[in-house]
Amino acid sequence: MNFKYIIHCFIFLGTLYSQCESYNIEECFDDPYCIWEENLVLQNCDSQENELLCNSINECSWDIQTTYYSCSNFGSSSSCGEYSDFGCSWEWSWGGWGNHGSSCEGGGFQIDNSICTGEDYILDEGVCILDLPPECSEMDESQCEDDFSCDWIIDIDVGSCYSLTQSQCNSNSSCNWDCGFYHGSCAGCCWYECSGGTYQTDNSYCEENNYNIGDINNDFEINVLDIIQTVNLILYNEYNIIVDMNNDEIINIQDVILLINLIL
Repeated sequence: MNFKYIIHCFIFLGTLYSQCESYNIEECFDDPYCIWEENLVLQNCDSQENELLCNSINECSWDIQTTYYSCSNFGSSSSCGEYSDFGCSWEWSWGGWGNHGSSCEGGGFQIDNSICTGEDYILDEGVCILDLPPECSEMDESQCEDDFSCDWIIDIDVGSCYSLTQSQCNSNSSCNWDCGFYHGSCAGCCWYECSGGTYQTDNSYCEENNYNIGDINNDFEINVLDIIQTVNLILYNEYNIIVDMNNDEIINIQDVILLINLIL
């Protein structure tokens, strides 16, 4: 039964990947497993050759430009032949000089030169992808502390304002570039220095904690054995923080999906 459950999980994850990719932007936002990755591209209306598509864009409109012709208006065989695709044909008559008696036959026709006009617009050519949690190194302090698989490492440097240059001093809110003492070489002359005592620079960061999330059997590998044990937790309604992949304090199918994704 466990192996059947695992197989179903793999199938479910594969379905999620393909399902997200097939979504449009509205469907993507409606699915909690998917996220829309936008790709904004500048477009112009005159690139649209379809009336329905043109009119579906707020910034564009279809400009109808239809020209009507009659084959009889073409007075030479060459001009008549240019519109042979529209039913025109040159009928020769050998009576008289030149084209006397000859004519372009075929009736009337129309040529549609309509175009799409309007302003440039932004088109989102983004794609819908499976929504996965960020890496620990990408998290801020709040995100890091909310994720049990990550640790926030406090790294604060303490320095002396006195050692800073003028530009460094001015960019540090804890320090102040000011006159250190006046000297007698001129009226009001002084030696400037950076005062303010000490300052702190916060270099803290988020990193993965020492235990390997998902490695429930502690063999330093994440594989199908970990999935089996995770499935057992679900079947027996038990809990283990190691495989609570989304940190919701419940072991369920979502944790199995994230665990499978680590393996893939």
